[in-house]
Amino acid sequence: MDLKEFKQRFIIFIIIITFLFSVIAGRLIQLQVVQGSYYREWSDEKRLRLIAVKAPRGKIVDRNGVELANNRPSFSVDIVRTNIDDNKLNSVILDMINILKANNEEYIDSLPLFIDNTNNVYFNFKSFENEDVTEETLKAREKRWKENHKIDIGDDAKKTWEILKERYHIDDTYTMQETRDIMNVRTIMAEQGYKSYQPVTIARDVSDKTVAELEEKHIYLPGIVVDVEPIRQYPEGTLASQVLGYISRIDPETMKQLDTKKYSPDDLIGTVGIEKSFEEYLKGTDGGEYVEVDALGRKVRSVSYKEPVPGDTVKLTINADVQKAAEQGLEETMKNIREGNNRFQKSEYANIGAAVVIDVNTGEVIALASVPSFDPNVFAKGSPSVEEYAELNPQNATERTPKPLWNYATKGAIPPGSTFKMVTGIAGLTEGVVTPEEKILDTGVYPYAHRPACWLWNEYHRTHGLVNITKAIQVSCNIYFFEVARRLGIDKLAEYAKRFGLGEKTGIEIEEQAGTLASPEVLKSVAINDLYYIKNVLKMIDQDQLNELAKLVEAGETRDSVILKRLDELGIKEKDARDKILYTLKGVQWNLGMTLNASIGQGQNSFTPLQMANYIATLVNGGVRYRPHLLKEIDSFDGKVIKTSKPEVVDRLNLDQEYVKYIKEGMKAVTEMGGTASGAFVNYPITVGGKTGTAQRPPYKPYGWFVGFAPYDKPEIAVAVVIYEGGSGSYSAYVAKSIFDAYFGFNKPDDQVKTQNTSER
Repeated sequence: MDLKEFKQRFIIFIIIITFLFSVIAGRLIQLQVVQGSYYREWSDEKRLRLIAVKAPRGKIVDRNGVELANNRPSFSVDIVRTNIDDNKLNSVILDMINILKANNEEYIDSLPLFIDNTNNVYFNFKSFENEDVTEETLKAREKRWKENHKIDIGDDAKKTWEILKERYHIDDTYTMQETRDIMNVRTIMAEQGYKSYQPVTIARDVSDKTVAELEEKHIYLPGIVVDVEPIRQYPEGTLASQVLGYISRIDPETMKQLDTKKYSPDDLIGTVGIEKSFEEYLKGTDGGEYVEVDALGRKVRSVSYKEPVPGDTVKLTINADVQKAAEQGLEETMKNIREGNNRFQKSEYANIGAAVVIDVNTGEVIALASVPSFDPNVFAKGSPSVEEYAELNPQNATERTPKPLWNYATKGAIPPGSTFKMVTGIAGLTEGVVTPEEKILDTGVYPYAHRPACWLWNEYHRTHGLVNITKAIQVSCNIYFFEVARRLGIDKLAEYAKRFGLGEKTGIEIEEQAGTLASPEVLKSVAINDLYYIKNVLKMIDQDQLNELAKLVEAGETRDSVILKRLDELGIKEKDARDKILYTLKGVQWNLGMTLNASIGQGQNSFTPLQMANYIATLVNGGVRYRPHLLKEIDSFDGKVIKTSKPEVVDRLNLDQEYVKYIKEGMKAVTEMGGTASGAFVNYPITVGGKTGTAQRPPYKPYGWFVGFAPYDKPEIAVAVVIYEGGSGSYSAYVAKSIFDAYFGFNKPDDQVKTQNTSER
């Protein structure tokens, strides 16, 4: 090789080297200068981790500041992303679960894949084994879960199992149960994102023993951290549980609807009751701690800290002492009825009751009791155990089965029986179909319609003789109210009942049901529902046929010839279908007998204790109907008033106060010697008014109602009490007595009564 050729090669070599160094230099400039901030952030994300510091939920207190819901510190077990591979992660997860199991800790288990005794895999989308849900709900849950985890809707349990095993690199060295434990945690991590800055909670409120064991073995458990977080606590246990409600885990669908700046997937959220209704105030603002971690995700040092902001305090109108008296009064009275004590007629099914107390001048709810109750502390970690949930949700429940999670005070709509008679009375007086002085003869058997009888005739074959409105209320004479209702008519009777708020939702802040008000419109609604049953369940008609039949219902058509002709035109030929439809459509015809039943609180009438208490409050305050409410005020965590609740007038009935006086006099006589509630109130320290009711609800035993108010001269509170299958309304009056005792301080020593009278009731 000559010198010239060597120089040419050397120059080419220098050019290549220069080019390569230029590329490297350019890349370094791009990485360190152009993209430097990006990679610094990426490095910090791997080195720095934000550990969320949960904000305590706001407190819920009664009107006097008694804490009904607060928080206590607890340990939670979280898992955070590290740079370990799937095999190591699976091993760490299993070690963590084994520690939790060994110490009998509850942990989140939401995997709908289960293993039977023969190691076969199956789906179960019920939240708990005995959960009462429809097939449609289960199918919707399956669809949602499979979509969230990218599983084809047609894949069965076995196929899904294999997909998850492969996806999470779970090898065959694990047993079936170990595999499921790993899958459960991995799917929770997938649902919650499993980001490097977001811990995923696996267990809450673990014991000191578990914490010590996890800390002792932390070097072998990379990514497993123990955190301190506030946990919900209900210091009064079951007291006012249906008012307070409970919290639960956020499901993936709900999470999509929430503000991700305020909520993380492992948060707990108000699900029912006050916890749900005032979630926006009770939810605090989370803080956080930036920590530096090593390659295994273990904390090295704290970098910065942001204090969490607690939620607001929700002050209720509830008086804890009166609430306690209502619940204990129900429990004790029902026990006496079941055992036949206190000269009560024995009824072994008296297991359900409710009581509501309302301030007649504001609509404030002083007590709202439903028995049986439940302990909301079992939901504090997000969900109760299987055994606890089984107790709260009994299988094959009927109306007779006590359901602790059901609020009988706001959702238990049942016939009011004779406690409705004041509506019939005030309507008759106001419309002028009867006067206060007019006396109507109790004939024992009423000579119209289906010839219904008075209760006194049925039981003793006697009559009340001539009675006016006041006497009729005292002795609860059916014949008197039959006659008033016949003169009045169903439309007017229903109009007045509606004005009192019966058969419609009250607008209270928690869940409630409307019930039904006896009227021709109710029959039409029932007929439409029956037609849907014929279509959806019996599959005898289609939607177009239902729509045409609904027109007959709305028109009130009950003639056989017209209905049968229309069935022919619609092509409905099957005899069974024709018979069912004919029976359904003819049921919309209102008759006098239905009006008579409605006048004494039977028939289609079905109201909640809350509605009944508010109706009595409206009556005795002279005709002003307030919206019942539970909120008194909301305060920030540092004591500033954010919101206050003021009385809200829904309607003014403009009742003649003379007529109201005659009604109240009848109610007073009920609690005096000779009245049906005299056993509870004879020689009571103050004069009260009331009305008992014994509602018939075949095939069950009679339901016992009592509604009342006190003091008589200047009413402060109205009360409604019902005991399912309690047999007699006179027994429920003893619950009302306990409530009055607590409210007016008659159950306390004299020196405490003085304090009671000066404090806020």
